[in-house]
Amino acid sequence: MANTELERKVLALQQAFADASANPDAMSTCAELLEPLKEDLIRHQLNGNVFDDHFLQLAREVYEIGALISLTLGDIDSFDCFYSYLHPFYFDYTHLSTPSTRLDIILGLRLLYLLTENRIGDFYMLLELIPVEVGSSANITYVVELEHNMMEGNLTRLIDMRQTASCPYYQSLSFKLADTARNKIAASMEAAYLSLNVDAAIHMLKLGDISELSMFIKYYNQSKVTEDPCGIQWKIEGTRVIFVREGNDLGGIPSKDMLRHSLSYIEELEKIV
Repeated sequence: MANTELERKVLALQQAFADASANPDAMSTCAELLEPLKEDLIRHQLNGNVFDDHFLQLAREVYEIGALISLTLGDIDSFDCFYSYLHPFYFDYTHLSTPSTRLDIILGLRLLYLLTENRIGDFYMLLELIPVEVGSSANITYVVELEHNMMEGNLTRLIDMRQTASCPYYQSLSFKLADTARNKIAASMEAAYLSLNVDAAIHMLKLGDISELSMFIKYYNQSKVTEDPCGIQWKIEGTRVIFVREGNDLGGIPSKDMLRHSLSYIEELEKIV
């Protein structure tokens, strides 16, 4: 495929993406343009000239737009896939093409994605690869601060920070990370108390009112049934949240769970080292 035809298709994608910035409903049009473009890029690579500077810039543009569209549409797996295409452009092909204007945004999103997946070792490995001048941008420092709050156990601050995301594309992942933090707070609450005042529960979980608490309890209970049918269930009785334990079991960490968590922790440490 001639570069001119590829350029025309990339230009159409860029225009559709620009239109979608003002009209989010147009994102579906971008997604439709992406799939054939990905196939075109593969065919172009098979025909040679893979390391042509102009081609690399066109390919990077497609993959970057694809990553941002994926997040806008809430397709986290697709974002992960597009980043896997982009990683060589950012760290291996830097001498072949001009730097991307979206570099700090995409890398910040990748770091945030790794946090939401609790892949702390991979987070630090990527952070070490990022040049100092890029790492000092607001899009990177925002995620680093999130990670610091997570490591310090400052989960309420983690939830608060979702409102101050440095980039609109961060919102979906920031909310996912906040949900992860809220679930950790909930796990600590049920481990520490047999019951809790409703207002205190709302405050600790950083929720707005009892309706939000009821909604959280509904989904939290459902998620726990999937993971552990005998786990603690929550229910509201009057002005209190009751943590219902099967057979009045007051806790304890199953040996298999402890072993699994220990092995996971060791694996993350090995990645960091």
